[in-house]
Amino acid sequence: MTQKQNWFFFLILSFFLISLPILEFLNFNSYSINYLQFTNILFAYLFIVILFVLAGVAISYIKKDFNYNFFIKIIFGLYIFFNYHKLKHSLIKIKFIFTENFTYYGEISLLIILSLIFYLFKFKLKEKFIVFLFIFATLNFSYSFFLLLKKPQFLEATDKSILDKNEEIALFSPENNKEITTNIYYIIPDQAIDLKEYSKNFGTINLEQIKRNFFTKGFKYLDDVESSYNSTNLTLSQILNLNYDLNEKNNTFSTFETFPFVMTNFDETRLSKTLKLMDYKFIWFGNGLANCKNYNNSLCPKNNMKSESLISLNFISIIKNKLLYNYSVYTFFSLSPIIDSLNFIERIKDDKKFTNTNKLIKQNFSFDHFVNYYEKNPIGKKNFFLIHEIFPHPIRINENLVVFNKKCERENTGVNFNHEQKKKYPSLNVDFYGYDTNYLCFLKRLNNFLDFVNKKDPNSIIIVQADHGIPDKKFNSNLIFTLIKINENCQNFLDKEIDNINAVRLSLYCASKLKPILLKKKTFFIDKSLNDDHPDFNKIILRN
Repeated sequence: MTQKQNWFFFLILSFFLISLPILEFLNFNSYSINYLQFTNILFAYLFIVILFVLAGVAISYIKKDFNYNFFIKIIFGLYIFFNYHKLKHSLIKIKFIFTENFTYYGEISLLIILSLIFYLFKFKLKEKFIVFLFIFATLNFSYSFFLLLKKPQFLEATDKSILDKNEEIALFSPENNKEITTNIYYIIPDQAIDLKEYSKNFGTINLEQIKRNFFTKGFKYLDDVESSYNSTNLTLSQILNLNYDLNEKNNTFSTFETFPFVMTNFDETRLSKTLKLMDYKFIWFGNGLANCKNYNNSLCPKNNMKSESLISLNFISIIKNKLLYNYSVYTFFSLSPIIDSLNFIERIKDDKKFTNTNKLIKQNFSFDHFVNYYEKNPIGKKNFFLIHEIFPHPIRINENLVVFNKKCERENTGVNFNHEQKKKYPSLNVDFYGYDTNYLCFLKRLNNFLDFVNKKDPNSIIIVQADHGIPDKKFNSNLIFTLIKINENCQNFLDKEIDNINAVRLSLYCASKLKPILLKKKTFFIDKSLNDDHPDFNKIILRN
């Protein structure tokens, strides 16, 4: 081939190899990723690609060997770099080669990856190998691309309205919004089950003492409340609509119609329209999975909205924010050794108290974000706060379980921890190991948070209500933690009919000093045990 043909061949091969990691990731996560997350991932990935290319240019300049063969090595090295996770998982699957307590799969994988890349640059690539590489990349790219095309939930338009036409009006119009000043707090402890459900499955706790403690703070705990839906994305999206728009008749939906993506179109929601008539501001304190900075800056607390443009922030700050403060980007970079390397650097500091817990974990402490902000700023009046705390939901950071004990100190979750959990709860799904102590930590953190709010804003309406229960056959996935402090004239509405949608409706009416108009309670669920080829996969079913 001529030199011109060589470079054309190189560009096509490079495009295919560069695209493969992101295409494979999108295919695997197509049901849980949206357009905005995709752009964040693409931005961060292109930065790494540019770094690799610039490194290639610098090395080729030093070696005075500027040719397409060398650059193919650079791009192929990038592809190998982003297949680190496959090698690591393969080693974990053949763990019988190692001892039971062996935990250095990541380190061995990194050594193998670096050795392969070093070997790649040591020798000149033969023509036959480059042709084989081109065929391999073309076939894989074609397969991944057409597989993605078959998944319409990823390709749907992102400007679709999330509202039924009948709901495009406010819930009510207050007679005099100047008299309405009471702040409303809707606090979502993710996956927090009912107190009785916890006692039944994880060990006896003093239910009456816990309820009495809440009562002394002005709260009433509601037993046997079931969530509107059994998933975060559905419960929160329908809270915004203040109705069960997604139901057994309208039972299919796309990612873009649900939380958190709907927050980009918050102004279209019935909740937003109602709050505007009340002259209220909606303020969102999210977590590492979903927060205002990633979805809608206008919903962040005032003076906490940082532009991410190249003009207002330096380039390094942008990359740092995209990588460490964005869960989807963080997950994508877990395909490479980058995240494991960052975690390793933290571990060698031997910080036993975990005061240097990585920033992604800290992003989930929504209570702390609220307290840190309003210790320095007045809370004011006429606010609706949505505070979404990820705990007691166990989370995994790069496959490492994050668990806290009842004193809210970070637990060591090595091999022994899993053995202890399995022995203690033999029928519990491994995904919920650590839930027992996370829940007790949540109760402690919640009490401290409520003390702070009661002191700063004593006359507020506060609803603490989980979005769903534990999604496992052993549990009722709709049975949730519900705790409410509300005006005395609304106390008689507090019973198990106050699910998520009715709870928000109740708070709006009571803050406006109007007689509440609540809906007949409905409980929906999605069977998460079904495979994506099942006809009822991802369909909404009426439970009662």
